[in-house]
Amino acid sequence: MHGLMHAPGLASGLIALIACTPATPPAGDAAADAAVIRSFSQHFVKAYSAGDADAIAALYAEDAVVSVPDAPAVRGRAAIREYWASDITASAPSGLASHSGPTATSA
Repeated sequence: MHGLMHAPGLASGLIALIACTPATPPAGDAAADAAVIRSFSQHFVKAYSAGDADAIAALYAEDAVVSVPDAPAVRGRAAIREYWASDITASAPSGLASHSGPTATSA
């Protein structure tokens, strides 16, 4: 049960990777955009499941901000790395792992 408390943090990380997408995307290749989003999501899930906070942090810009439920925002890549390292460590005893399935997108 303790590990499930970290599921919202995992979800917020995935959402944060996508949250900066404009509401109306610029003209472009929607299929290519969806592929990039899926790729980032898969990298995040693989890194989290492997306990690799460095790989997760590398997905964020140096000045990124992650909004965490019921906690202050986490600012900057170094702090984000520490946040995910702590979350991974806290989730490990529960066996919590993340799995990526198909991502639904609309064009």
